[in-house]
Amino acid sequence: MVKTTPTKGAESLTEITVLNPIGAHPIHHLFAKRLGNLDGKVIAQLAADPVKWQPHRTFPLIEDEIKKRYPTATFIPYADFPQGTDIGNEEVAVAVKARGADACIIGNAA
Repeated sequence: MVKTTPTKGAESLTEITVLNPIGAHPIHHLFAKRLGNLDGKVIAQLAADPVKWQPHRTFPLIEDEIKKRYPTATFIPYADFPQGTDIGNEEVAVAVKARGADACIIGNAA
């Protein structure tokens, strides 16, 4: 809404009301509880696109960096799970949990 208030002289005051077009979004569920650290944790890897994002290059680097800080962390390779757009399916989440994963790295980019 724009409202112009005439004043004496050539100038006028303008009041502008700006509305947020985003609106409110209801929260249906909270995120999972965050881990204190990765010591002794099992970390699953999920590849969003095994060709485009080159997980064969990125996951080893991510593993190395995590193992520097948390040498007792272990990993379940992305090749053990479905890849691509299927990683968003509930069946994949069930498979990750069934393998005993405490955490999951989803996708990455080269």
